[in-house]
Amino acid sequence: MLSKRSSNLSKCANCGTINHKYKKSPLSIDYEILDPFLPRPGNDIKQVLWPEEARRILSNITEEHLEIMGLNKKTADPANMIIENLAVAPPPVRPSVAVTGATRSEDDLTVAYRAIIEFNNFIRKALSGGQNES
Repeated sequence: MLSKRSSNLSKCANCGTINHKYKKSPLSIDYEILDPFLPRPGNDIKQVLWPEEARRILSNITEEHLEIMGLNKKTADPANMIIENLAVAPPPVRPSVAVTGATRSEDDLTVAYRAIIEFNNFIRKALSGGQNES
């Protein structure tokens, strides 16, 4: 028997499954399994949605559902929206930019690469060292 709390939760219009509750934190996407009938890994309702799991879920969307959403599996597969490998252009393709006279600066692409590397290092350090995610 469902409790009053679970009867007030949002449900899927097609199958009636109770939707999870998602929350974005700085280092992850957290969710709570609110459906009392779904298995909970480790009997914990709070879980982390890892990129691998998100990609697996997105890759299981049927072509029929993608068509309803206005997407084409060949040209706009949602699973491909999770970047697994990032190709880095070599420095000759992204040369430094002249700012004023003899002063030079890095181009926007190099600055973006640096930001990605710094954020990845921050995440790696936080996950391995158990630092607070805020």
